[in-house]
Amino acid sequence: MPRASSRAPGTPPAVEAAHRPPVTRLGVVDQAEHHGKRIVILRHGKPAAAIAPVDVAAPKRRPAKGLGDDDVRRSVQAFVEEFSAAEAHVSAA
Repeated sequence: MPRASSRAPGTPPAVEAAHRPPVTRLGVVDQAEHHGKRIVILRHGKPAAAIAPVDVAAPKRRPAKGLGDDDVRRSVQAFVEEFSAAEAHVSAA
């Protein structure tokens, strides 16, 4: 007698096995966060959502490039000139 399958009709066994998280005491969020597991959630045998580590879903941010001394001086000078040229009721002077 053949064993009953829990997979959706038409889903190949290899696909089902590849998308099923291992049975452990850790929850799916812990699997993704601490073990780097990527978990696909199937709905009617088709991929519907995924749980993945953050570095997979969000691009890495590059550190901001700092301004050099000359750039800072120019920026401050431009601000002072613009602020000084403003009308008296706009300026703090």
